[in-house]
Amino acid sequence: MYNILGDQGINISEKFNQLLNVTDSYRGPLTYFLSSLFLKVFNNTYQFAYLSNQIFNIICIISIFNLSKLLKNESTGIWASLIFTFSSLILNHRSDYLIDLSLTSLSTLGFLFFTKWYLDKKKFSFYSSLSGVSLGLIFLTRPTGIIIFFIPFIFILLKLILRKFSFSYSLKELIFFLISFVLIIFPWFSKNWLTIITSTVNAWKWGVNYQDGLEFYSIESWLFYFKKLPLIFGPFNFSIFATIFLLEKGLKRNLLNFKIRFLTKLNLWFLIYIFNCYLIISLMSTKDIRFVMPIFPILCIYAAIFLDSKEFKIFSHKSKKLILIVSLFCSLFFTKSKLYSINLNTHSTYEWPHADIVKEITKDSRNLVSTLAILPDTREINTFNLEAEASRQGEYVAVRQVISNKETYKEDLEFFDWFLIKTGYQGVMSNESKNLLNEYLLNSPSFIIQKEWDLPDKSKVSLLRRKSLNTYLIKNDCKDSSSNLDIKKIPGGLRLRLTNKGKLIKSSNILLDFIGEDYKNSTNISLANGSFHRNFDKESCYFLTQDIPINLPDKNQKELKIKVKLLDEKGKIKNLNLVDNKLNMKDEKEYENTIKMANKISKVELLGNLLRKGEFEKLFNLVGVINQSDPTQMYLKDAEKIYLQRFYDDANVKYLYNVLICQILQREVVNAEKTINLILKADYTNGNAHLVKSIINIYLLDKKDARSSINNAKIFKKSKESSEIINILEGLTYLLELKFNNAFSVLKQ
Repeated sequence: MYNILGDQGINISEKFNQLLNVTDSYRGPLTYFLSSLFLKVFNNTYQFAYLSNQIFNIICIISIFNLSKLLKNESTGIWASLIFTFSSLILNHRSDYLIDLSLTSLSTLGFLFFTKWYLDKKKFSFYSSLSGVSLGLIFLTRPTGIIIFFIPFIFILLKLILRKFSFSYSLKELIFFLISFVLIIFPWFSKNWLTIITSTVNAWKWGVNYQDGLEFYSIESWLFYFKKLPLIFGPFNFSIFATIFLLEKGLKRNLLNFKIRFLTKLNLWFLIYIFNCYLIISLMSTKDIRFVMPIFPILCIYAAIFLDSKEFKIFSHKSKKLILIVSLFCSLFFTKSKLYSINLNTHSTYEWPHADIVKEITKDSRNLVSTLAILPDTREINTFNLEAEASRQGEYVAVRQVISNKETYKEDLEFFDWFLIKTGYQGVMSNESKNLLNEYLLNSPSFIIQKEWDLPDKSKVSLLRRKSLNTYLIKNDCKDSSSNLDIKKIPGGLRLRLTNKGKLIKSSNILLDFIGEDYKNSTNISLANGSFHRNFDKESCYFLTQDIPINLPDKNQKELKIKVKLLDEKGKIKNLNLVDNKLNMKDEKEYENTIKMANKISKVELLGNLLRKGEFEKLFNLVGVINQSDPTQMYLKDAEKIYLQRFYDDANVKYLYNVLICQILQREVVNAEKTINLILKADYTNGNAHLVKSIINIYLLDKKDARSSINNAKIFKKSKESSEIINILEGLTYLLELKFNNAFSVLKQ
């Protein structure tokens, strides 16, 4: 993000597009963006990256102060801000470069605007728009964060419906709210909606499968955060608060009167928000103390109301404040916060290996972007910190967190050349499948340990790389102006060697056909997997080596004839000079029995086949995995061009399914409609194809064609998954037709 903002070689439109592509998961781009602005003003270092959290701290303090004024008074706001600022929970996370503090600050700001909207008695409240904007900002921080406003929003809806003014005013407020929300999230969500959804679903599945004992139906799940209250406020602070509360309230004779006076309209509104948040974090499959942070400011406000109260039996108003000041002061020195613990001296002298890890990957690859898969998720060794370091060094490395499962963890080795593993504690995201993957990597002959680093806790972090990296790209002299392509067989696939200008290599794809006696096969290649760095010099000449996995016949075939086509960026065919147009079927002994990196273009054939068969769950799971390994999703653009050319050469409808899935995932809806129409000319009796057409029609708000497509989908044979979602699509079509009763009756089935 920092490098994109500082890149003077791209126009504003391209810069904006790159900003939207910085993250495509359930971690939104807003935290990175605001931190990058801070770093641009000051300096691009870890210290200033941590200090950038003060932006969010200030937002949160201002919101706490204003919420306290609404609930009580300014004095309460000051004390609530102090309790929040000096609590061990916030001290720890303010010194981490994570998204929890930014989510907390924007959630508190959002709750402030929602509260003002809820309390506003005017015919039209401008706070409806501010609430929509703040909810959009929360979505851009963490998309799942907006769910904590579900019940408060229901109450606002009830207020708008039941109030005395004309419903037209209420409708205007809702429209302004929705427009504000959609305008904020649309640029990012429209580009990355699929990976946002799939990464969220995968994270949920991981939690369900591997958070033993903390499932939502267990008592432990609902008591988890209650038990953590001492850690949330800090053991010292919590002990003081609890003692004062028990002594003061224990001596009250009429507790019922206190409870009745407490349950005012505004207090009930605050409790609804607390209940909604606690309900969500308790239902969440993963439990961690930092997830309680969005409601922590509200808890601080109520703690401040009690401590600032002038009603007392034992402790005077002044003595309670004095005790609070002493408590907060002691917390700074005696709690185990990251900033003030004894361990700080030990850790501050240790230089964490983030910079070395990134340098080790990039030292031999300055022309391409490498993707690093990370298994651990500890406070220091995690995706966020390494991604920040990679950005600081020029974004030559894309960092991705591995989300595995026990059934398919071995397949992860196909998608990454680089892995980072760690001994000892793995962090909150640890699970059995990651442990299995860790062991499998260490025992695999396909990977070797590139370098290791000892950590302060006596554990060790190891950087592993594929024994033979999938792609090497180095500058080379072009003595001959013609293209020279050499293809050799290696165990499990092919090795391609090409010498040419950077302009041709960056923008081209290769189509290969192999012909032998009673044998024919083909494969398609995106040169260097499209992973070129933005500073790649297209005018220089390069030597490219790339391994391609492919199943070829056994050694009964001595050689195969090779036919090759080079497809440039405009979709035109160009000639290449083959060093040898015959493929010798004798294997090289080097790297025998090793796992090759997957050819993402070939994986698109699997996606197209899954689309044709209506196996949508498998399709989206595979898309999620591929997108993790290709941060820019260049494989979709390349595959679309390649399979269009294959269709022109062969007119096989299976190629059109490959083109269609690429267009859908790139949101090229108009082109996708043209492609599905071509498909239906050749595969009209496929109910799954008609179902896909109905989805495209609904997206284009074409109710007439959507109705026709759904009717056809009902008639023809389709998959079980297609049968399950057809009611949803029919309900949406009824909504387009403004037949609300029909829509409701279909959707409730």
